[in-house]
Amino acid sequence: MSSAPRLFLAVELPLAVRHALAPSLRQLAAMDADLRPVRSDGLHVTLRFLGRVEPARESAIRAVAAGG
Repeated sequence: MSSAPRLFLAVELPLAVRHALAPSLRQLAAMDADLRPVRSDGLHVTLRFLGRVEPARESAIRAVAAGG
């Protein structure tokens, strides 16, 4: 397997939204021991999963994602 990182483009959710969703995450976790919801501080909206990307390309991807 490649050691290249798995990258994705995402939008961070505002703190108030993450806090508002926290109770729902706890309810989901309580429904099934196999469910592993993320912590509320890790919530985001994934726009595009890029998969494994060679490290040499990562800085160029970051520049484009940052609008530069």
